[in-house]
Amino acid sequence: MDNRRSGQIVPESANPADYYQIGQDVSRLDVFGKFGFFGFKEAYKSMGLILSGTAHEMKSFYGRRRHEGSQNTFYANLMYNTIIVDSNNKLTLGASYQLDDYIEKLDDVDYSRRESMPGLWSEYQFEAQNFSNRKGWK
Repeated sequence: MDNRRSGQIVPESANPADYYQIGQDVSRLDVFGKFGFFGFKEAYKSMGLILSGTAHEMKSFYGRRRHEGSQNTFYANLMYNTIIVDSNNKLTLGASYQLDDYIEKLDDVDYSRRESMPGLWSEYQFEAQNFSNRKGWK
């Protein structure tokens, strides 16, 4: 949490609205986690999951202008690792998703929006003695 004030010094007997002031109140929460599973019968297989989330809120004013906004973000990345034929040929497959939800106003103008981004990806890696080559696709 962060609270800031700035601007012109207001004399005690004066009206604060007649002086330029700046104020910002910000709060933020971040959560992150990684989870792995190695319990497959084949030792070369594994699965992992990465999750993160953010909640960010801001209320501010600049003179007589008001700006308020919040952003809620969610991200997930699931991946599966295995080999093809032998341990020289490794394959990783994955799916990801990100959601950004913005609620924003400047004075009475609304700039709110929502962005949703799903994705699939893969990566192949060939390893041999003193040589490695990696190719990816998103």
